[in-house]
Amino acid sequence: MEDWSDLFEPEALKKGYELFLNEAVEPFEVIDDGYGFREFEAEVEDGDAIFNVYTELDLREKIISELACDCPAAVNGGECCHKAAVLNQYCEWYGDLFDGGDGDFD
Repeated sequence: MEDWSDLFEPEALKKGYELFLNEAVEPFEVIDDGYGFREFEAEVEDGDAIFNVYTELDLREKIISELACDCPAAVNGGECCHKAAVLNQYCEWYGDLFDGGDGDFD
């Protein structure tokens, strides 16, 4: 994957970055399964609502294998700002999405 931000329309990316800067993403745990997949679920506070974002990374292929949010925009098939906020937060805490993805997972 060249750059995860390419997944988002500019408006969603901008609002996601603003949510990230405003510390709207709650702390979350990252789980490595030992077979090349990393997953995490995060809550994002957006106004009076809290949305859940689930992310799964395939470290071998260096792709986002799953990215889902329960907000109305994402449920209707869009790439929402909450997903962008979580990916920004992940990169702030852990570095590149696929750091550590070159190891032997067998």
